[in-house]
Amino acid sequence: MSLHSDQWAALVFSAGLSTFIFLIFKWISKRNVNLASAIVWNYITCVWLGSLLSYKTPVFTLSSIQTPGFLPIVSLGVLFMGTFLLMGRATAKSGAALSAVASKMSVTIPVLFALFVFLEQIKPIGYAGVILAILAVFLISYQPQSKTVFDRSLLWVFLGSGLVDTGMNLVKHAEYGSWSNLQFAVLTFTGAAITGITYTYFTKAFKALWKLESFIWGSFLGVINLFSIFAIYNALDVFESKTAVFFTLNNVTVVLMTFLLGLILGERFSKRSMLGLLLAILAILLLS
Repeated sequence: MSLHSDQWAALVFSAGLSTFIFLIFKWISKRNVNLASAIVWNYITCVWLGSLLSYKTPVFTLSSIQTPGFLPIVSLGVLFMGTFLLMGRATAKSGAALSAVASKMSVTIPVLFALFVFLEQIKPIGYAGVILAILAVFLISYQPQSKTVFDRSLLWVFLGSGLVDTGMNLVKHAEYGSWSNLQFAVLTFTGAAITGITYTYFTKAFKALWKLESFIWGSFLGVINLFSIFAIYNALDVFESKTAVFFTLNNVTVVLMTFLLGLILGERFSKRSMLGLLLAILAILLLS
């Protein structure tokens, strides 16, 4: 397929914001900020800012709660926070490398869902692009580390991450026309915020929730995250019946941007990663 200018714009916008989120996570980890508490403030900020920006059409009213799609979209947010918690467990047991691979390789789930459930059509060369993109993501993401073990939580990370993207696609295909993309984002993060607050209340992270650095970094992350999810919902509209192409392109572009950013920041990568870089570029060419 040949991407139009609006599709390119939607892709760059969504992938760029997602890459920026990875960079913020890196800054947070270097400052020893409690990640769970920062994530909760991130979701709270998303809900607050999103509600503020959509003041003309309030998200939380008696009539809106009864509007079709309210509960399914909010429930999607529960998956957001649940997957994050699973990633934390997988990282602790199997290392960041394997956890990252499990998360990024999950793009196969929404892609296969779009092709075989929504019966989206792409050209044969597009299938080659999808396969190359998934291979590229693996080669760039996987950095072998010693003393790592495979834990079953990696499978849950893979499924959870894939279901998040698939769920976003599902709620868009459900044609809940009463909700704007910004409202979609607010409702999604509402479910995530409720889940996050409930979780931290029963853990040590609840104390860290009241630390100033958790609030500052979480709020900063929340501003970017809100527009990131808004950008993805918008891109699903722009790509319409080509969401399999979007998810593939978006994932490989995020990995590619993160890789290039790492090079700029002086990180070293293996020959395997460099091969993945070339395959990623070829995949983008084939899919675009």
